[in-house]
Amino acid sequence: IVAHEDEHDDADGRLAETVAAMAGIAFRRAHPPTAFFSSPAYLEYLRASDVGYPSLDLFIAKVASQIDAAAVWDGLAPGFVFMPLHQPEGGFDAYLRREIRAPDSAIWRAAKTVFKPSVVEAMLEGFSHDLQSEISRLPQDMHGLARFVIENRSRNRASMNPLKVYANRTNAFTPGLSKDFMAHAATIPFTEKQHGRFYRKLFAQLDKRSLATHFLSGGELLKGAGISAAYYRECLRIAAGQCRSRYPSLFSSSPPHRPERSIFIGTHLLDGDDQWLDPQARERLKTVNAGNYLAWKLLLHWKAWRGVHADHPEKLSGLLTPARRDEEAASSSELRRPATS
Repeated sequence: IVAHEDEHDDADGRLAETVAAMAGIAFRRAHPPTAFFSSPAYLEYLRASDVGYPSLDLFIAKVASQIDAAAVWDGLAPGFVFMPLHQPEGGFDAYLRREIRAPDSAIWRAAKTVFKPSVVEAMLEGFSHDLQSEISRLPQDMHGLARFVIENRSRNRASMNPLKVYANRTNAFTPGLSKDFMAHAATIPFTEKQHGRFYRKLFAQLDKRSLATHFLSGGELLKGAGISAAYYRECLRIAAGQCRSRYPSLFSSSPPHRPERSIFIGTHLLDGDDQWLDPQARERLKTVNAGNYLAWKLLLHWKAWRGVHADHPEKLSGLLTPARRDEEAASSSELRRPATS
């Protein structure tokens, strides 16, 4: 059970312990180092995932380094077809309003900080073209939206871990990842899948013990069967954590969890000649602060992507500060291992 302090103060971990105890399954608690995103293990994750999505500061990036089993079972397919994650009521219109970032949003402002105007313009045009191309080939209803989420978000983000990263370390099994399963699951009405309704019915049929505790999905705490004091205790604990994050000065004795900033973020990322970067980027990114952190993350992932796909995939040395490059030389053999995905 890998600790997940950055979502509801590790509610996932607490629930996993409860389920393991109910099922009589032995488990071990794993706590990735607070400096994980400054470690060779994170560089290994970037390489294994082909820098396929922005992973800095995300919990899921820490999981692979803790795998020491002969096999991993991943709920990629059921997780998206049995729960309409990122799928609001209202079809594509509601989805696009909620999920698509406008040109003046934080992520596009970060892009304008880092890249040349012509590059940002090409990004916007390319994204808009690809988005409309994908949407236009699908039915404009909830089934079409479900397919869009599965074929894009699931394929390009969630599937990276079981099908690329974990497969570099062990045997990864993804039950339900078949054409027949997807075809049958697609017939389940959208309303039946909302808020875990279908999952509850499925669990009740398979093993009613699974509903004896509450569960967490997509950040939403969902009830099990019947009245549970544990559920309401968890609700209070989550509410307290949210209050602590919103007003940290009121909780100085127990501050909210904050990830340790990666040493791979710094002005060394601006070294060298990069025709894609704006000449003013160095001036705009003199320091690392809350106001420009998103731009730094974007720059880090860009440099990592270039390192894996265009430059030196075996080292990713461009992400290391000059001082750390010498320190990491001894462990460079680990970073040079060829990918098997």
